[in-house]
Amino acid sequence: MSAPGGAGDLIGAQEPQVLARLLTRRLAAVFGTEVAIAGLHRLTGGASRETWSFEARTGDALWRLVLRRDPAGQDRPDGMAREAAAVGAAARAKVPVPRLVDWGTDPAVLGAPYMLTEHVEGETIARRLLRDGRYAGARATLAAELGRTLARIHAIPLKAVPDLEKHDPLPWLRERYDALGEPLPVVEIALRWLERHRPPPVPDRLVHGDFRTGNLVIAADGLRSVLDWELVHRGDPRQDLGWLCVKCWRFGSPLPAGGFGTVDQLLDGYAEVAGWRPRPRDVSWWQIYGTARWAVGCRQMAERHLSGELPSVELAAIGRRVCEQEHDLLLALGRPAETDPPPEDPPTRATCHNRAERAAPAGAAPGHERKAAAMDGDVRYETDGHVGIITLDRPQVHNALRRRTYDELTGLVRSTTARVLVVTGAGPSFCSGDDVRELMGGGEGTAPAPEPRLTPAAGALLETDVPVIAAVNGPAVGWGMELALMADLRVAARRARFGELFVKRGLCSDVAGIARLAQLVGRERAAELLFTGEVVDAERAERIGLVGRVVDDDRVLPEAVELAGRIAANPPLAVAALKRGLRRALDPDWNDLGAWVSTTLGELFATEDHREGVRAFLEKREARYVGR
Repeated sequence: MSAPGGAGDLIGAQEPQVLARLLTRRLAAVFGTEVAIAGLHRLTGGASRETWSFEARTGDALWRLVLRRDPAGQDRPDGMAREAAAVGAAARAKVPVPRLVDWGTDPAVLGAPYMLTEHVEGETIARRLLRDGRYAGARATLAAELGRTLARIHAIPLKAVPDLEKHDPLPWLRERYDALGEPLPVVEIALRWLERHRPPPVPDRLVHGDFRTGNLVIAADGLRSVLDWELVHRGDPRQDLGWLCVKCWRFGSPLPAGGFGTVDQLLDGYAEVAGWRPRPRDVSWWQIYGTARWAVGCRQMAERHLSGELPSVELAAIGRRVCEQEHDLLLALGRPAETDPPPEDPPTRATCHNRAERAAPAGAAPGHERKAAAMDGDVRYETDGHVGIITLDRPQVHNALRRRTYDELTGLVRSTTARVLVVTGAGPSFCSGDDVRELMGGGEGTAPAPEPRLTPAAGALLETDVPVIAAVNGPAVGWGMELALMADLRVAARRARFGELFVKRGLCSDVAGIARLAQLVGRERAAELLFTGEVVDAERAERIGLVGRVVDDDRVLPEAVELAGRIAANPPLAVAALKRGLRRALDPDWNDLGAWVSTTLGELFATEDHREGVRAFLEKREARYVGR
């Protein structure tokens, strides 16, 4: 440590000019040369620690540095020492972190325990990361990358960070909740649910404790750095995975893994490095725990402001988020907070901001506005009361499915809080199946061999307890027909067409074409449709039982939403139980069938007949199959 500053410096260490003098003195000792400090300013964010940014010049070298330190009078020297040790250990474990320049616990040096690191170029603001086109490439693979990063964090030896705290999470949270002295009924409900559904234990690992969007520096090419290690502790590694998926850290995105991707993508990435794959339901438990923890944490921070311990606009603003977490808990626990709709819906109504809202569009359920989620992608999501509407939104290619489309669809189905889902397509088509050029290698035999498992999109649709209605507004072929088959109910426009075209591409159908089609139309008709690749119109589809009803083209979505509204008006737990019963009575082991389909597709992708089928499709000619 360097010699402490004068008494006047320590008293005024909150002033930028005083802090600059202290930094000059300290960094001169660290670098062994004179240092000039410039551009010192405090950054917004960080309710528990101050963060400052500045430049330090030593001769010809310029350093961009970041200072983190405890607020005045709130010294936590043990915590700062632990955070610095964790950052160092993470760097040795190849986890991307800022380079540690200096740290100390003596308040005489920089006015409080502190840590100095190099600045990392990139973005942390979630709104930009989730919507800006510059980060589209990173978003496509970030969920898996974050999974791999967490696996590396959890592999850090516990002894590498001295004095790691360990606590039983439920008693720990209960103690802090009780200390509030204020009843939060939704948190009570959540705590009781958590006690009844606690997952089996796994060995302790080093846990980051605050791994989430906002604490990650991301650039156009992916993850650059993991920040804010102050909550590092010893515990269940699934806590980090669940915390990343807490709804408030998605910032409006329907994708559960930090807003970037699906839980399956996150866990697949984790398994690549960790060698084991946590169960999604265990991660969900930690997600609900994290939401309850954040509700209590928000109230604790508000109390620090209200009590006068640490007056802070930021703490007060965070306190306002308690009700958001309560609402998110209700949704996560399957207890939607919305009240029943009024019997009539006037053309406009006043909102809590005293602004008039537009009347519901044609086809909306009575008493509800149709609300669109902010999302820039291949899939659009909106809600109409308790009904969620998923629209495949690539009309320029007849809503063909690429990897991003599959990922967004999977995330929406898995994260929805709607009681019923309606799936439809933008424009005159429902879905033309896979984007042949991207997913099948354009006929060049470059399509990757699929993993031997049920695909995430099929798993999400077939395993959800939420009823799904396909509003088939136009042609549904290839995986478009699979998508319609994975729904529980199908409403078709008169212009709709249905075809399992996989055989025409030298491939086998996915699981729904093999199992669900036969359930609906019988084995003989299913075999005919599968073996011939024939396309049938809506009227024939209704006659053979493939769809439940056929309506005029402009009525398909309104009819589907109206049907969904009638289902959503029933008790959601009973409806979910009925769907599980149907699955139990009628469906095969989807995972086993999915593994067989994937393995078979891998073999067929390598055949000359597959390449010929794709080339013939792209060249708009008859295919010439050779049986190899």
